[in-house]
Amino acid sequence: MLSKLQCVKSLNRLVEKACISMLLKFIVIVPMVLQIFGSVGLVGYLSFQNGQKAVKELAIQLESEICDRIVQNLDRYITTPQQINQINGNALQLGLLNLSDFETAGLYFWKQMQVFDIGYNSFANSKGEFIGIERLNNGKILIKEISEKNGIGQVYIYATDDQGNRSYLKEIKNYNPHLEAWYTKAVNLGKPIWSPIYQWQDKPETLAISSSYPLYDRTNKLVGVIGIDIILSQINNFLAKLKVGHSGKTFILERSGLIVASSTSEPQYTVIKGKVQRLFASDSKDSLLKLTTEYLLKHFGSLGFVVGKQHLSFTSNGVRYFVQLKNWRDELGLDWLIVVVMSEADFMQQITASNNATILLCIVTFLAATQFSLLTAQWLTNSIVQLNKAAKKIATDKLEQATKTERFDELVELVNSFHSMEKQLQKSFAAWKAKYTEIELEDNIAFGNTKISENTQGKQTEKLLAEYNCILESQVKKRTQELLKVIQKLQSTQQELIQSQKIAAREKKAAERANRAKSKFLANMSHELRTPLNAILGFTQVMSHDNSLSTEHQESLAIINRAGEHLLNLINDILEMSKIEAGKITLNIKTFDLIRFLESLEEMLRFRTAAKDLQLIFESTPDLPQYVQTDESKLRQVLLNLLGNAIKFTDTGSVTLRVRVEENRKLMAKKESSRFLIFEVEDTGSGIAPQEINLLFEAFGQTETGRKSQQGTGLGLAISRKYIQMLGGNISATSTVGEGSRFTFNIQISLASASQIQIQQSQRQIIGLAPAQAEYRILVVDDAQDSRLVLVKLLTAIGFAVREATNGQEAIAQWMEWQPHLIFMDMRMPVMDGYQATRVIKARERRHGEGILPLYASMYQSVNSSIQLASQCLMMPVCTCEQTCHTHTIIIALTASAFEEERQKILLTGCDDFIRKPFTQQILLEKVSKHLGVKYVSPIEVLNTSASQQTQIFLSEADIMQHLSQMPPQWLEHLRYAAASCSDDMILELLEQIPSENSHLFRLFRDLANNYQFEKIMELIRTNAE
Repeated sequence: MLSKLQCVKSLNRLVEKACISMLLKFIVIVPMVLQIFGSVGLVGYLSFQNGQKAVKELAIQLESEICDRIVQNLDRYITTPQQINQINGNALQLGLLNLSDFETAGLYFWKQMQVFDIGYNSFANSKGEFIGIERLNNGKILIKEISEKNGIGQVYIYATDDQGNRSYLKEIKNYNPHLEAWYTKAVNLGKPIWSPIYQWQDKPETLAISSSYPLYDRTNKLVGVIGIDIILSQINNFLAKLKVGHSGKTFILERSGLIVASSTSEPQYTVIKGKVQRLFASDSKDSLLKLTTEYLLKHFGSLGFVVGKQHLSFTSNGVRYFVQLKNWRDELGLDWLIVVVMSEADFMQQITASNNATILLCIVTFLAATQFSLLTAQWLTNSIVQLNKAAKKIATDKLEQATKTERFDELVELVNSFHSMEKQLQKSFAAWKAKYTEIELEDNIAFGNTKISENTQGKQTEKLLAEYNCILESQVKKRTQELLKVIQKLQSTQQELIQSQKIAAREKKAAERANRAKSKFLANMSHELRTPLNAILGFTQVMSHDNSLSTEHQESLAIINRAGEHLLNLINDILEMSKIEAGKITLNIKTFDLIRFLESLEEMLRFRTAAKDLQLIFESTPDLPQYVQTDESKLRQVLLNLLGNAIKFTDTGSVTLRVRVEENRKLMAKKESSRFLIFEVEDTGSGIAPQEINLLFEAFGQTETGRKSQQGTGLGLAISRKYIQMLGGNISATSTVGEGSRFTFNIQISLASASQIQIQQSQRQIIGLAPAQAEYRILVVDDAQDSRLVLVKLLTAIGFAVREATNGQEAIAQWMEWQPHLIFMDMRMPVMDGYQATRVIKARERRHGEGILPLYASMYQSVNSSIQLASQCLMMPVCTCEQTCHTHTIIIALTASAFEEERQKILLTGCDDFIRKPFTQQILLEKVSKHLGVKYVSPIEVLNTSASQQTQIFLSEADIMQHLSQMPPQWLEHLRYAAASCSDDMILELLEQIPSENSHLFRLFRDLANNYQFEKIMELIRTNAE
């Protein structure tokens, strides 16, 4: 029995020793292994993430470079045919090319094929005759001809030698060029166009696109069509040369999804029942093209919604692909999509190898760290286990045992300390036993005395506690009363605060009502004033085109027009101040020529100062930058306000504008391209009293002199100061009564270059539609008869077919019956306004093809009567005339509101564009041209045509410039001054000095003067000077 107990105890000791050893080893091993493994794993993870990011960025960069190269080559391919057509058109116009001589024309086209990389060069006239040059795949060139002498419909195909001469007749085929898309579409539209992609009649497997250029004689009769073909296989060859990783592809699509070109060897057509049909990318046999197209269709819904450049990615069969999609267009209407797609695997080889190396490194590190930790733990635990045994023996009073170690480190010191502790404990135990006996005797005696003392101290403590409780109770009572008073004050303050909040809320609502009333008043005022102004200014424009009016009547019209524009400026000033107060004014930063800007300003004001016999001086420093970026419109308005005031209040002397650069070192250090410009406007007028200086820049504030003049609203300088502050500067004024005034302001600008300037076409007077255009139908909708009449006269005078409607209901009926190309829609009308009429028309267009449109009553639930009217209009029968019906009518809103909120509301309704009343004929016709593609003719073009017919000389603008350059500069300056003064007599007197050999130049300027085209004369002189 005893031996069994000893065995159990021994086993327990072994288990305990093993547990202690394992626990210590665990503590040593785990942290070390986790730290090393975690560090290596984190490095590997970060390396993988960075690799993924680098791959994506590299793919986007590579795709962008490839996409840019495709765009550059497309631009080159597409521009070349247009340039050739222009060259051929000019050669025909100058008499250098005779298209009735097919022998010479064929040789001419053959030589062009040697210079330009095109696939086909051809011409077909209205009689069915044809001459064409084709480049074969082997580089040889064929001449194809259809002539009346050989029979229309039979094309004779000739081989050529190295000089372009016809060597022998190769074959004869049936061919009618009038059936080709390149001919028919150009004739129908009457302008240069791109044909749809089509197959050649004699080679259906050849896909091509043609740049067609219709030619007309001087009577606007069709001569024929020049066509330059680009064979799409040329684009295929270029795309195939682009390396897009190992497996990437590039291809070009039409919006319909048809393939234009691709880098694959797969043909872009398929043969179905013996007929060649173009191939959709989604039906391609190339899996990558098909997958990419299906993804794009799924992502966008339709390729017609793709705009700009898109970076996308998708995954198929566990493989990730990067896609770059770019919309490419040209000015003649081509609209293609460039697609570049590549596999992520093309970039992941090094990343995958790096990941494998990282995983292997983690495993090796983990095993090595574990082994090293085990050895370290074994080395540490041996000595500690021995110390543990000794400590347990001490706990059982076995102090005679001593521990030994052969280590010579910190554990040795621990063992030595343990030995000292054993010896000290032996001595302490012996002394303690002797002392214990002595103390036990003394404690028995002291115990009795302690009891007596405790009873006495207890009574004193109870008395002190009672006194302390009384004091504490009184203090608590006092603090409670003070707290109640504070609570009462807080309640009173809270009630006052609630009352103040109610008052503030009432005042806020009142202010909002006032603002709404103010906005409504301004909107109504704008509408009520702009509507009659539209009629006044509109009819002055209509009447000014009447050449039968005398000079006196023309001057009267000019006075009416200036008065109307002055009234419009006053209205705009008031509305502008309202916008400024509401914080709704924004900057329109753009690049412009500052030198030319100042020159135009000087020309604009020169006549006003000459009329008052004042000297107008513009001074600028040599370092003034020519091209700058800022808000040109607001800067012009500020300078016109300041210079206009200076001219208005100056009777004798001069008005001076000085411009210089302020060298602001802090600004230049911060941004090298930024500068401050300082403008000074100085006059020798009546001056301003010191007490009135502070009133200058206040809204509706006027000086005594300004009040006496009874002109203006007092808003000009207030608006100018706000504009200057928005431009990053400030304005100040100094003045001396009787001597004059000086206004100084600075603005911040950025330096720019000439390449950043957006070239604007110079305005020209329009007198009619260019020939060979379709008849355009325009519907005018306005309840105001005067406004309708202005539009009708302006539009019918140009050559448009025009109808009228007085409200939205009539507009819908006219639209159903007549199907106009464009509608000018007034937005405020009785019965049914422009908003509801626009919604009905746009909804009907979206459901084109149905007999009856379903009524959506919720669209008009705000006005019951309008619902009924809309219902009647929606249930009207649909026009089925194929000649007049089209799917999209342009709606341009007409409104007398000057607020931007109204513009946003109108465009959200569905209108395609927006014009504010009153408008000019130039703006009106530009909007029509923008949306319908209409082309106009101007007097200079008519005069050129007339001169060409009479003298057989085509007087181009270059010819005019050449003849003007031969005239003395002083004569040109006098002519410019006469035109600026609107003096036709002075102009005619100067024209007498033109030499007789330049009679055509004399007739041109005489006709311009007789037609009061003074601005055109000034423009020609200015162009010559530049």
